[in-house]
Amino acid sequence: NCYHVFITDGLSSAAVLDGAAITYGNANGSGTITYSGVIFDRDKGGGLYVTIFSGYTSPTLEDVIINYNRAVFGGGMYNEKSSASLTGLNIHNNTSTNKGGGMYNYDSPLTLSGVTIENNSGAQAGGGMNNQYSDTITMTESSITGNNAAEGGGIYNYNSSIVMNGALVSNNGASSSTSGGGGILNAGTSTTTLTNIIISGNSAYAGGGIVNNASSL
Repeated sequence: NCYHVFITDGLSSAAVLDGAAITYGNANGSGTITYSGVIFDRDKGGGLYVTIFSGYTSPTLEDVIINYNRAVFGGGMYNEKSSASLTGLNIHNNTSTNKGGGMYNYDSPLTLSGVTIENNSGAQAGGGMNNQYSDTITMTESSITGNNAAEGGGIYNYNSSIVMNGALVSNNGASSSTSGGGGILNAGTSTTTLTNIIISGNSAYAGGGIVNNASSL
């Protein structure tokens, strides 16, 4: 029941977190904490909060379980200016009272391989993953399943680019009666490149599988 289980600042790819479980963080505060000269908001990243103010931080996470964490933004993990490499992660049963139940990524060109994001929930957008101003997020052999939010049940992209290869997007749901995107919702100028993807069993008021709004494609 701490605000953040794990916070990082300015880590290079030499920093490796391997085989750990990160659980029961609760970023529900309204204030901040200062660590290593960097201010962290108490409402972001219940499990992990990865950030840097200049340049990009690029730690490596392998075979990490992130579960049962809560936050206003990014229940399981919050990334800001992060180019982290994520391999074999299981991100499940995390909750956001705003956006990004499993993950919230801001200006973070992440690389995900063999990652499972399942059974997470967000009150507003992106039950599994919420991407804001992030270019380019690459997902390979990963699955987004059983997540729920008002819109973008599996993934919500805003002015972001995501490249998915060999991924599964299934059984996600969007509950809004005015929006949609059970599997994926693209807004703003988002672009999504899909190769060898299965999109199945998702549900929403509009666009059970995918919704492309504005200038998205």
